[in-house]
Amino acid sequence: SLECRVGQARILLYFAVLHMRGPMTVPQPVSDDRFVLQWNGEIFDGPFEGLKTECDTLSLFKKISKCTFEDEIFKVMASIEGPFAFTLLDRLNQTLYFGRDLYGRRSLQWNYSQNSLELCSVSGYDEVPASGIFKYSLRQVGNPELIPWSQLGVAIPRIASHVSDQLDNFIDEFEECFLQAVKRRLVNVSNSVPTLFSGGVDSLLIAAALCKLGCPLIRLLNVAFAVEDEGFEKVPDRGTGRLAHEELVRLFPSTECKFEPIDVTAEMFRAHLPHVKRLIQPNDTVMDESIAMGLWCVAKAVRPDRVVFVGMGADEQFGGYTRHSVLFKESNTYTDLLIDELQMDLDRISGRNMGRDDRILSDHGIEARFPFLDETFVQFSSQLPLNAKINQQSNKWIIRQ
Repeated sequence: SLECRVGQARILLYFAVLHMRGPMTVPQPVSDDRFVLQWNGEIFDGPFEGLKTECDTLSLFKKISKCTFEDEIFKVMASIEGPFAFTLLDRLNQTLYFGRDLYGRRSLQWNYSQNSLELCSVSGYDEVPASGIFKYSLRQVGNPELIPWSQLGVAIPRIASHVSDQLDNFIDEFEECFLQAVKRRLVNVSNSVPTLFSGGVDSLLIAAALCKLGCPLIRLLNVAFAVEDEGFEKVPDRGTGRLAHEELVRLFPSTECKFEPIDVTAEMFRAHLPHVKRLIQPNDTVMDESIAMGLWCVAKAVRPDRVVFVGMGADEQFGGYTRHSVLFKESNTYTDLLIDELQMDLDRISGRNMGRDDRILSDHGIEARFPFLDETFVQFSSQLPLNAKINQQSNKWIIRQ
């Protein structure tokens, strides 16, 4: 922990570090005479030196420490490609900056009143909106001020409304863009690469990409919940997972694809549910609990590895939810309602899913990698023709190809 005073403000900083990159653990916060940085994230790309050889916390702080004006700080943060949450104390200007990346892939929660502000990775408070960078003046009482990402030069993806009669022309470019998204996320990953594996097209595409990129061992983590009077092997995701595993083995015989079933009994579910419910707050639906319990059990099984690939973001971008198919089938065309629904799902993913999932996985010291939410890939997918995503044949059409 660290305590300091800035003007009349008393600042208390508490932190824990999961070492992922570089030859040694870098204690946090990192500071100089002016700035104090707390960083929870991964920089996969951007104008930063030393990303391949040192902790990205240091790479980021070197850029920040050279900043003289506020606009320069904003420019540095807006250039980051990767998941993050951060706080940055500027002692000279008596200002605290904080925020999350555009898709909210790292948890940050807040609670503030007339004369106090509390920021935590896990607290049960509301999520800090992933809308931009917040600034909080320590000189005068007031609410945090939001500077939206759109004003900071971050491209906000907008779902394109066009269709194409040449869909096959997009498949190779889609594959290459996705392969690069996965490749960027293999930084500081050991020879063993775990991935959440239901056997559905999203998880299968990630596993196939890992095989194509030459990963020698891929751990396919398949979760099944106990069903009354039935064995785990009768759970749909278990059967789908085993079939998809067989297909991977056939297509990539030189890669070791290890299928690892994770069985969650009713007793396990009841025993761990109170703890999981505390982690997912303020989310509190039955669906949140079920998704979180599956992720929590996966995270527990990931060790000794420290990262896991997951397919979050595919449903939102490629029409994977039932309501997307319903909207399409009702009119058999691409209405504004369908386009608005896809846009809404992408816009709100930070508040609905990502902070929750980060808190669940981090409870076991595990970091998630989300290739479907790679910045370059999302920009590419948002401009794909609508009928490459959902059409009369299927939803997620281009993923299935």
